[in-house]
Amino acid sequence: MTVLPANCPPEDVFAFDTGPGNMLIDGLVTHMSGGKSKMDAGGAIASRGHPSEQLLDLLIQEPYYYQSLPKSTGRELFGSAYIARLLAYQQKNNLSDEDLVATVTMLTARSISDSYRRYVRERYPADMLIVGGGGSYNPVLLRYLQAEMEPLGVQVLTQEQLGQNSDAKEAVAFALLADYTLARRPNNLPAATGASRPVVMGKISYP
Repeated sequence: MTVLPANCPPEDVFAFDTGPGNMLIDGLVTHMSGGKSKMDAGGAIASRGHPSEQLLDLLIQEPYYYQSLPKSTGRELFGSAYIARLLAYQQKNNLSDEDLVATVTMLTARSISDSYRRYVRERYPADMLIVGGGGSYNPVLLRYLQAEMEPLGVQVLTQEQLGQNSDAKEAVAFALLADYTLARRPNNLPAATGASRPVVMGKISYP
């Protein structure tokens, strides 16, 4: 999550990882399909299931969600070992594949809304949550996000709805970073990364 207060200077921007993002969804689908599918395309699997509130209550107790900022996470936490624990829970509790995928999809939405409540709302009440990347193509995740965020007064939109392109998100970001590097302008945000000062990142290598 990147927090962009209206008309703010760079030092007021901050960012952090809210939780697993698509990692758990992708990991479970990869396992369930024997590697034939790497994601829940169009939310098809989750749409046939129902989130398990019992499992969701357990998962949301993950200590990472309560750590102070700045913070970042990835497969070192939400990777294969985490997937194995989910599959063990599924077998023990006779949870269907559809219900398990729906549960981790809801977990992603819940971790985002909880992060907004815990770290953002008091300082910068938001009008809009803009969803980009692969998750924006999952209508079930978007529906869960809307159910979580809209009661908080936050509209949920995708980059495409704003005339942008989620597939180009990282390419545009790196082009912007490169442009700043060429101009010898600082292109990091210490409040977002925890860096001690603004610096010019990147290296220009001429032939």
